[in-house]
Amino acid sequence: MKTYLLVFHSSEGALPSEVVERIKSVGFTVMKGYYDFVYEWEDQENVEEVVKIADVLHSVLKGTGTTFKLETTPD
Repeated sequence: MKTYLLVFHSSEGALPSEVVERIKSVGFTVMKGYYDFVYEWEDQENVEEVVKIADVLHSVLKGTGTTFKLETTPD
């Protein structure tokens, strides 16, 4: 299972480089393509963990002026 992350930056918020470091600290990897980051799950069946990672991202990005979109796929 993979969770993809798309981040929208604000010119009134934190520097994009700071935002990237915060996101990487949660376990996401930078990627090329439509999405900016990917999180690869070890436990393929535990969908409840997706909500927990969304909560962690919300906390980590609070005050940065960013918004984000998550999409989780089975593969």
